[in-house]
Amino acid sequence: MRLVVCGLLSYFMHICFLTYGSISKIATLKRATGMAGPLMERGHKVSILIQDTEENRLRVQLECPTVHAYYIKAGGVREDLKARIGKVNEIKPDCVWVCGPGIRNFVTKIKGCPEGLVIADHSELLSAIKNRHFFRRAYDYLVETFFASVIQEHVVSSVYLRDNLKRRLRMLGRKVDPFYFPYAFNSKVMLTENSSINKSIVSEHARYRCIVYLGTFSENYGIFDMIRAISEVSKNYSDVRLILMGQGREEERAKILVKELGLEEHVKFAGYVPEELLATYCSLAYAFICPLRDTVQDWARCPSKLYLYLPYRKPIITCKIGEAAQMFKQEDYLYQPGDLKSMARAIGKTLSDEAIPLGVDPSMHTWEARVDAFLDWVSVNHPRLTKV
Repeated sequence: MRLVVCGLLSYFMHICFLTYGSISKIATLKRATGMAGPLMERGHKVSILIQDTEENRLRVQLECPTVHAYYIKAGGVREDLKARIGKVNEIKPDCVWVCGPGIRNFVTKIKGCPEGLVIADHSELLSAIKNRHFFRRAYDYLVETFFASVIQEHVVSSVYLRDNLKRRLRMLGRKVDPFYFPYAFNSKVMLTENSSINKSIVSEHARYRCIVYLGTFSENYGIFDMIRAISEVSKNYSDVRLILMGQGREEERAKILVKELGLEEHVKFAGYVPEELLATYCSLAYAFICPLRDTVQDWARCPSKLYLYLPYRKPIITCKIGEAAQMFKQEDYLYQPGDLKSMARAIGKTLSDEAIPLGVDPSMHTWEARVDAFLDWVSVNHPRLTKV
């Protein structure tokens, strides 16, 4: 049996995702489990080299239980690199997808597979984040540049990263164009018809109009902005409730602020929510929120939460920054970055009778759609992998 991609006959590729770290904390790792299922459904073989943690095992079991998962115990840099390169050379995939530039993931070729393709995945620009230590940023810049100079192909999750990396590649004398490949959502996990709904959670929040947030609790990601904005909104909407799913270093400070503002009824911390309960919490939403700021960090990153929200077709409160600006052309629920009153007005608008349904087609942002685009790209740019 042969797979038809862009009109070309192909054999089934073996794609290996090379990851490092906890899959919930490093954004690019989410691609591995997101893409694995659709790739296997299209006949390809998929392997994931992943750090051995309980959380990673649970995620793999939920999203892609039939994938070839190789769990690697965390160790020193040299031990990690040796284990990963050794396993890649052992399984000899046609394509290695490196989930994020880093020394532990440094693979440039596949031993015994000279036609093999190596792809580096870029999800953020660490060297440009100003609140990081100078020497750490300098190190990140060297790693980013080194990967750009030696890795065969590059995938980027935002337009900003695409343009930045393209300039850097040209400076290095390379004419490679990065492949723009934003995040997506897993329809088998996020759609309510494919997930069981926890009735006790639904009952707990049933009498409230909920604004739902999923992500890290940090000042950079707007945790305090959301709480202060809800304080303003609650003056006009006594049944508004902000549900915060996630964890982060600012969680205790955020809880103190909630208490100081007397918002215990209006702000609820759900903590870390396992994947099987995401659909339950998202189904509660009158609207979702994704705070962004006018910084290089937010222009460069691709907030995966934006795509997880899409299948519910509810308003998404965010800013015209980065990938949100690419996705949302109508400005119904966009607020001015850093302006709490503007955020409060956007939240209030989602609760009013004039609320407008989401104007984005979720089917364009599934992992199935992304995988089809990737296979099209491979067939055009690397036909040796698709020709019999």
